[in-house]
Amino acid sequence: MANGVYIAMSAAVAAERQLSVTANNLANVNTTGYKQTRTAFDAYLVKTLDGAPEEKGFTAMSLTQSDLRAGALETTGNPLDAALAGPGFFVVQTPDGEQLTRAGSFRLNEQGTLVTALGHPVLTGSGAGRRAPIQIDPGGGPVTLGSRGEVAQAGTVLASLAIVNVDPSSLTKVGDTAFRAPAEAYIDVGDPIMSSGYLERSNVNPIRGMIELIGATREYERSAKIMSKYRSLDRRTLEIV
Repeated sequence: MANGVYIAMSAAVAAERQLSVTANNLANVNTTGYKQTRTAFDAYLVKTLDGAPEEKGFTAMSLTQSDLRAGALETTGNPLDAALAGPGFFVVQTPDGEQLTRAGSFRLNEQGTLVTALGHPVLTGSGAGRRAPIQIDPGGGPVTLGSRGEVAQAGTVLASLAIVNVDPSSLTKVGDTAFRAPAEAYIDVGDPIMSSGYLERSNVNPIRGMIELIGATREYERSAKIMSKYRSLDRRTLEIV
């Protein structure tokens, strides 16, 4: 029966982890540029002591991976908002180094630097180690973003947004809307497709997410009940012995 408790416990832990991931996805259903996290689990077989065939011993989370499919575009009317209609990421500078994001809610800070909603400088340039913040004259006229990532002021192009692609396997999720990857893994997107005045919505499907949350909750409750029954049987066995 101890093995039964272990199996039920591992199933409960797996369901709890699924609950956590699904709940976080749903919490970010309205977060600009958010990419939902998907999970995968493996079942492991264990040998029994009585020579019987192997049986499923426990379940463990084997993989968490970001779903990089694009979210729907939402119009904002803000000329500094940007959404990538094709592949790629914007490159931003953070206190922890360069990060990649699809959240294109940009603005100018007091120093005239183009920054993200979190205040991180948006970078221009291409290739490894040749990127820099985009500096704009705060009093030099209106700033616009072009369909290929051009940053222009009063009709004059000052810079182009650094837009790169990477192998998904090299990405590490950082927070809710950013990723990290080795600079050598960057591949410049030579002909990006960008829409200014738009933002990319989260790619979480709230209906599907609620269904997954309900399923994970029921699985956790079922596993917890089974575990409780096995423990009760173990206690009775010990009392008899």
